[in-house]
Amino acid sequence: MTRGPALGENRRPQPESVEVTAKTPEMAVSEVSQIGPESCRGARLTDERGLAQFEGVCRWWQGFHSSKPGGEHGDDNAVMIRRILSYADGDDLAASRDFYVGVFGLEIAMEDPVLCLRSPDNPTAQVIISPRGMETPAPRFGIDVGDPAAVDAAHAESVRRGLRVVYPLTDEPWGVRRFFVEDPSGTVVNVLAHLP
Repeated sequence: MTRGPALGENRRPQPESVEVTAKTPEMAVSEVSQIGPESCRGARLTDERGLAQFEGVCRWWQGFHSSKPGGEHGDDNAVMIRRILSYADGDDLAASRDFYVGVFGLEIAMEDPVLCLRSPDNPTAQVIISPRGMETPAPRFGIDVGDPAAVDAAHAESVRRGLRVVYPLTDEPWGVRRFFVEDPSGTVVNVLAHLP
């Protein structure tokens, strides 16, 4: 991993001049944490072949640090969360499908490996119903961070903070990259993004 020449030891880099090269998203997170979220705005993150692989790392880092003490928020454009998913257990997926479609007018977005229902007016409003015991431990909710590199960055930050990762970083056959992490209170969160 190397830093571009614009990163001097005694001066703060200008956002448009920062370039970071890293072998992995975890290394990119480490590098981005050193330059800070403000400087990250104009940063270009590349892998060792010069390909822009880690744009999601900077976007995630900016979003992660956009909340300020006292409830103030930073730049809303920096937040990378695409949607937050509710999860429910389903002993009878057909009955669950009939309930959510019939009572609430949700539409079916996916039926395998889980039942995913979404609002026809707001497709980011979703409920995912999985057979009881399908995932152990079962997540309480999911956070879609929008980009596989942002999943990697969230994983690296979770590990850096010493949080308990209870399901490893995995590319699933149904097209998502994800991991499960326990928040400080023990709630299991599924952090995910769709693969390209």
